[in-house]
Amino acid sequence: MIGHDHQQQPRRSPGFTRVEALTLGLAIAILACLQVPLRGDARRVSRASLCVAGMRQLQLGWTLYAADHEGRIVSTSEGAFPQPSGPDWSANTWLDFTSNPNNFDPARFPGSSPLRPYAGSDPLTYRCPSDPARVRAQLPGSTQFAPVPRTRSRSLNGWVGGPGWVGSIPWRYVTSVDQLTDPGPADTLTFADEREDSMNDGALLIDMRGYPGLHQPADPGFNTIVDYPAYWHRGGAAVAFADGHVNIRKWSDPRTTPRPRPGSLIPLNVPSPNNLDVTWLQAHSPRVAP
Repeated sequence: MIGHDHQQQPRRSPGFTRVEALTLGLAIAILACLQVPLRGDARRVSRASLCVAGMRQLQLGWTLYAADHEGRIVSTSEGAFPQPSGPDWSANTWLDFTSNPNNFDPARFPGSSPLRPYAGSDPLTYRCPSDPARVRAQLPGSTQFAPVPRTRSRSLNGWVGGPGWVGSIPWRYVTSVDQLTDPGPADTLTFADEREDSMNDGALLIDMRGYPGLHQPADPGFNTIVDYPAYWHRGGAAVAFADGHVNIRKWSDPRTTPRPRPGSLIPLNVPSPNNLDVTWLQAHSPRVAP
């Protein structure tokens, strides 16, 4: 019997049905949506890490300056009375939202800061990358105005070097590292990021009324927020301490983190009775007997 050759037919890929294609597309879309917050979290973690690293470098500069000046420390105002311990670390640059060069000119800050030779010139040493503050400026070599970051987001505790706060008599500020005995270097707040709509001079001013000590009883009903710390890291701010360590401090009272006012200052020196964040700031400020 003569056989007949049967030509083999190529197999056809079944492909996707319309339902399967829709299901696959939906799954891909869901996975993409799930990755968006993960990428956002990664950016936040990266910015927080850069912020902490910059703050640590600034605190190192503060320590090296004191070591080079027989323990004397920088201040936040040269015009205070009694005279602060040393020159104004912020080089007398008052920040606002105008086109004043104090806001953006690195020659003024950190160029004129007494800490620049010790902390360096990296912009992220003096400004948290999460600080949203921008001012319109005409940069060198440009004929156009453009939004640029301000040069500083960090402030120094007013009780560390001066000028303290006028409403807190008889509290006194320290002028040298050897006075950091109460509460001690590991618990003494030096630098903190200050929110963009509270920032002006280089001081984070803290009202000590209501905190126990120096012949006054505890009464947190007198707690007041003079200057507001930043909120940029999930409601927290980078803070540094005199012994050199840095962390992110999360604020617990919503009055410490009011809604931002882009481009303008929020009201400062606001009563905030029984605010535990104010009590924390007070507890981490140095105390010098009169």
